[in-house]
Amino acid sequence: MGDLSFRPKAELQSLLTHLDQVDTAKNPCIREARRRAVVEVQAIITFLDLREALVCRQPGPAEHPSHRAVWMVLGSLSDLQAQVLGFDGKRADKSYMMLEELLTKQLLTLDAVDPQGDETTKMARKQAVKFAQNILNYLDMKTDEWEY
Repeated sequence: MGDLSFRPKAELQSLLTHLDQVDTAKNPCIREARRRAVVEVQAIITFLDLREALVCRQPGPAEHPSHRAVWMVLGSLSDLQAQVLGFDGKRADKSYMMLEELLTKQLLTLDAVDPQGDETTKMARKQAVKFAQNILNYLDMKTDEWEY
């Protein structure tokens, strides 16, 4: 039997390459549709990367407690991102408000993490905050009203 493996990240990267080649012909509707498609694909790639990092993570016994706390938030963010990727509604929907609130709570949890001078934790927290903000921005984009 041949190798029939499915490599979603490689397929998605290829899709991004194709999207980069789309000629917008200075058409704002095509440009916006392409931008949204790129954001969608990037969100899925980021989700897959985080899931992979969470699965492969090997915390050591000497891991800084603050660093462990950041990883716990990243696990929650990964679960929330899965819900955001599947969200198909409006800003007035209860599910939108719930997702927005849960993401905001994760940002507050990250704000409460004291890295205690640990540079690795500082960087991890900074990246986790960016990740959470990107999920919120993506959720907002999904609920924007625009016409093709």
